[in-house]
Amino acid sequence: MFSDKKQYSIVDSRDYTLYLNPLFIIKYIYLLLININLKEKLTKQIFHIYYLAILEYIKPKVVITYIDNNSIYLWLAKNYKKSNFIAIQNGIRQKFGNSDYKNICEHDHFYCFGQYDIQKHFELGCKINNAYPVGSYRAGLMPVKDEKIVKKYDICIISSDGRREPNLIKEKGIRDIAFSNRKIDKLLHRYISLKNLNIVIALSTNTKEENNYYRNLFGNGIKMIGKTNSLSTYNLVNDCKLSISFMSTMLLETIGLGNKAISIHFDDTDLYFDYPKEIKYVYRDFKSFSKYMDTLLNMSDSDYENKIKNIKKYIMNNDKMNPPHMIIKRHINRIINNI
Repeated sequence: MFSDKKQYSIVDSRDYTLYLNPLFIIKYIYLLLININLKEKLTKQIFHIYYLAILEYIKPKVVITYIDNNSIYLWLAKNYKKSNFIAIQNGIRQKFGNSDYKNICEHDHFYCFGQYDIQKHFELGCKINNAYPVGSYRAGLMPVKDEKIVKKYDICIISSDGRREPNLIKEKGIRDIAFSNRKIDKLLHRYISLKNLNIVIALSTNTKEENNYYRNLFGNGIKMIGKTNSLSTYNLVNDCKLSISFMSTMLLETIGLGNKAISIHFDDTDLYFDYPKEIKYVYRDFKSFSKYMDTLLNMSDSDYENKIKNIKKYIMNNDKMNPPHMIIKRHINRIINNI
């Protein structure tokens, strides 16, 4: 995204690096003294103010992140006013897991999937100064899909979290998600066995545990593909007639790429995946499910796009002629060049 003429630094919030420059240490101590709030958790403040000191030291024109819900970034965006902050959405944001958004979320410039996410973020209590519904950044890096390519697989299961054993998970919400994922897997095993369809698993962790789980359910011949690069799963869903998951962001990105996808649920709740009914199926009985799946699989990608055309732009607004990375690049250049 950046040219060689642009100076930039990458700060990894997962890798805590200690800077020993004397001027930096003095700046950090000063910022601690004027920013510490004794009513809030001290360790978190020490950590956040450390990154504030980094910004004060390097004085960037732009601070950009691909982790739009990162607590450090969100705190800096509220407390450092000398830079333009740009957040690029990289996942769905729902009620589950974001109950504290009203306290921490305030975006300066927010590049999101679609108008849906602007409304959803406001519902969650997030403040947004400037919103740009441009679609998925990663999906925008994919070449234009060749409509003439014959699909290799009937169904792709988009795995998540290594398909962990639900009973070993303490947190109720995450445990419920794990149970739902496994119910989907069993449901699809029954369906493809009756219909004699081929299936592929887009692995999330590619661990021994995840591989064994799917082999035990579908048999040793099951096709499983791990992530070999940042776009490998995107290439895989392009090869599939229909992609399925519970609440994966990849479902929306699959639709953004011009493919069919559906989220399967067993309770009609808005907690995990509060999206339009066109891409969310609530299971009631196997006969109805089987009929619904038959219709989806037999539908062409173009007919499917026509079916969901009213919501596609709303939930995933990718424009193949004007991809997100190019829009963001132009924005950054305008800021840097003071245009």
